[in-house]
Amino acid sequence: MVVMGVLAVRLQGLNKELDWNGEKMEFTNIGAEDSVRLTISDNFTIVDGDPNSNRPDVKMNAKDFAAEW
Repeated sequence: MVVMGVLAVRLQGLNKELDWNGEKMEFTNIGAEDSVRLTISDNFTIVDGDPNSNRPDVKMNAKDFAAEW
């Protein structure tokens, strides 16, 4: 249940209500073209007294990402 909650938070960028098929253990309304952006690190540093945050992100296929979890 905790993993489902974390996955729902990570997939919130899809901006849709997710439909879950418990028998097949998969989301039924995530298409092959849907993608999510995940921040992999914030790379927070302080340079000459100024805070600096470089937040690189990765664009991933949402269906593949959900299947991994």
